Amino acid sequence: MSDASPDSSVSSAPASPSRDPSESPPTLDRALLALQATYLSDPTPSRRLAVSVAARDLASEVEVLARCKPKTLMEASLALLREQRETNRLLSLLLA
Repeated sequence: MSDASPDSSVSSAPASPSRDPSESPPTLDRALLALQATYLSDPTPSRRLAVSVAARDLASEVEVLARCKPKTLMEASLALLREQRETNRLLSLLLA
């Protein structure tokens, strides 16, 4: 056990993975950005409701994707937690 190195990826992992700026954003990120642009172009109550419904649907999709991709239960839990944090952050910006 003395030769085992501590797993630094668990304690030092960022809340959301860093992305190469030259890469296009993932589909869900693009969808959230489109929702934000739609809402900001005309922030009426009906538009806010439509954006909220669409954002809820996207959050559900993120949850499904986070559970499908990882191979272990721990990886699935961590991926889901990261995706939920990122989705909540984007939604709070969107609906502020």
